[in-house]
Amino acid sequence: MAAPVTQHGIAIDALGLSGADAIRWAGEARFRGVQLSALVPGMRSFELDQGGRRGVRAALAAADVAACGIDFLIPRADWSDASRVSRVVDAFRSAVELSVAVGRCPIAVSLPELDPTGAALACVECGDHAGVRLIHLTPVEPAPEWLADRRESISIGLETASALAGCHDPLDRIVAIGARLGQLRMSDVDRSGRKGPPGVLAGGRLDWRGCLLAASLAPSHPVALLDPSGWDDPRHGALESARSMRWLAEASAPSRRHTG
Repeated sequence: MAAPVTQHGIAIDALGLSGADAIRWAGEARFRGVQLSALVPGMRSFELDQGGRRGVRAALAAADVAACGIDFLIPRADWSDASRVSRVVDAFRSAVELSVAVGRCPIAVSLPELDPTGAALACVECGDHAGVRLIHLTPVEPAPEWLADRRESISIGLETASALAGCHDPLDRIVAIGARLGQLRMSDVDRSGRKGPPGVLAGGRLDWRGCLLAASLAPSHPVALLDPSGWDDPRHGALESARSMRWLAEASAPSRRHTG
C-alpha cells in the first residue's frame, strides 16, 4: 500500500493533449489532481482571457479533479534573453491569473542561477503580489543566491529522475529539503538512464514507497505528482504507475468539492 500524501496527481505537460483534453482524460482515468501547464494548447498566455480561465475552471469541475499547480517551464535560455523579457513576464502573469482563477495553486518554475535581465525576479514579485507561491524545481541546489531574502518564500520541487541522474538519493534529498518541500515529481530511471513510470519500469532505481512516506511526514504537506516527461508511452505508463501506487479514485467515490 502506498504511503499517504496530502494531494497527488498527474503533470499534463507530456501527455500530448490540449489542456482541456488532458483534464478530461485525467478525470476519466480517475486521477484526483492535475498539474496544469502554461505551455500546452488552450492554456498559453495568448489563449487565456477571462473567459478562457473560466473554461479551465469549468473543465476541472466537470472532470472532478483538483488543480495541484501550474507548470511554467520555459527554455532556460529565455530567462537571459533580453529581447524576450516582456514576453516571459507577460506569460508568467497569465499563469498567475490562471492560478488565481483555480484557487491560487502554486506555480512550478526552474529558476536560473543568474538573472541578468531581471525577468526571473519580476516573475517572483508578480507571484508574491498575487499571493501565489512559487515552487523552484531542482534536484539538489537551493533557490538561487540572487533571490536573497525572498528565498524562504519559495518552496522546492524535487524531480526524482533528475536526482537519480545526478547520482543523488531522492529519499535523502526529501529529508534534507524538509519543510521547504512543495512538490515531489516522481519518475523512475533505470541503469541505462531511461526514464519510466515508478512501480512499473523494469530495473527502476526509485524507492517510490520510501519517497512517498518521507513526503507524507514533511510539515509542508507537499503534493506528489507523476511526471511522465520522457516516458515511452506517457498516458499508459501514468495509468499503470497510478494503479501500482493506488492513486486512482474508486468509481463509487463521492464527488469532491472544488474551490477557486
